[in-house]
Amino acid sequence: AYGGELLFFPKAALGLIEAARAVLATTLPPRESLAGLENSAFLQHLERSRRVLADDKRVLRALRALVATLHGLEETVFDPPRLRVILPRGHHLAAAAPVYFAHRDTWYANPRCQLNWWTPFHRVETHQTFVFYPEAFETPVPNDSQRFDYERWRTEVGFANSNPVPEAVYPRALGSLAQLQRKGVEADAGDLLVFSAAHLHQTLPLEDGPPRLSIDFRTVYYPDHQAGRGAPDPDNHSRGSTLGEYLK
Repeated sequence: AYGGELLFFPKAALGLIEAARAVLATTLPPRESLAGLENSAFLQHLERSRRVLADDKRVLRALRALVATLHGLEETVFDPPRLRVILPRGHHLAAAAPVYFAHRDTWYANPRCQLNWWTPFHRVETHQTFVFYPEAFETPVPNDSQRFDYERWRTEVGFANSNPVPEAVYPRALGSLAQLQRKGVEADAGDLLVFSAAHLHQTLPLEDGPPRLSIDFRTVYYPDHQAGRGAPDPDNHSRGSTLGEYLK
């Protein structure tokens, strides 16, 4: 994946999805009813669900089993799993705007040898997920990643925080990307997509229908990090490193 490949494994993450469903059944209302909640109630459910999911032993066992099967656990570190919920018409909320910024994960001080693992809870079509900009994988694009400092982010914002922080920095591509080819994603529940953190990608707005629910997490093979191996990182100017937050 360091070369930009998008690796797709049908049904490979079903065990992780099933473990997560069992946990979230006690913390998150049914998917079909989420969009009807008041914003404050939705954020409360989301924040609690994210905390519970990230710490649940069943979910972590399923995650480790998945990584062991496809990648190997020896000398591999990973961050806690994250629950993602994209609401219909959520892009109209000013506080949710950063969700839809085109970005590379490396702009958030993530290692260039990081791999992102993503799996949905349900069937998703290409217009319901996100897009990649493969032509930009090795090519610099204008961005404001120089504004991102991980230590400040960790103490003042945090990835699990569902409440907007007005002064938070969310790195993004600047200018138009209309000239770049886009590659979409479709998947069934438990299908797994693995891709480099250096890929420029962007969540698509969801106009109608039920919310999109998915899980993602990241892995780093530590020997690659120590040796300086990884994907091209042509335009990252963020400061700090997330690696200290990873689990073994």
